[in-house]
Amino acid sequence: MRRIFLLLIINALFLVPCLAQSKKATKHKLNKSKVEKRTSIPPLSEEGKQQQAELKRMDEEVSYYASIRYVIVYNEIWKRERRIEVLMEAKKFNEDNLIKIFELIKKRFPEPQPLMITVHTSLATIETPEENEMMRRSDDPRFAHTHFKFKKAHYFRFENGREAFNYPISLSPYKDKSVVLKKGKV
Repeated sequence: MRRIFLLLIINALFLVPCLAQSKKATKHKLNKSKVEKRTSIPPLSEEGKQQQAELKRMDEEVSYYASIRYVIVYNEIWKRERRIEVLMEAKKFNEDNLIKIFELIKKRFPEPQPLMITVHTSLATIETPEENEMMRRSDDPRFAHTHFKFKKAHYFRFENGREAFNYPISLSPYKDKSVVLKKGKV
């Protein structure tokens, strides 16, 4: 809540002076070059710089609970398998952080044994509940346009105990990597 309030204050600091200058320019019918000079965004004041630094510090402080931030957007059991979908920041998408997320989630959900986790880096790749239901009934190609545009990882824990995941290390050209975390019983 505090973060949103600070963002509103910063926006107000930038937008109000610009709007006021724009109205003055229109009122006095200044020539184009003077209007452009007056409506340009002024450099940050010292107070604005301090607020920007405070927002950055708060963003870093918020991560005190977990070393990686993620949100579970779906969690359901379907055909004796738990399916979980997670959203994380794209800039934090790497093998170490994926392993951390998988460890946290598999401790939280030990049952049922079969577990599938999909980690998304963009809201555009996550289906709404209605789209999710529609996808179960058919193989709808409408969501294919997001493939290979955003990074996405898939983790699997099988009934025999095997744990593995794959993720793209490059989107263009597409190249992925598979990692086995635990070998299963034969």
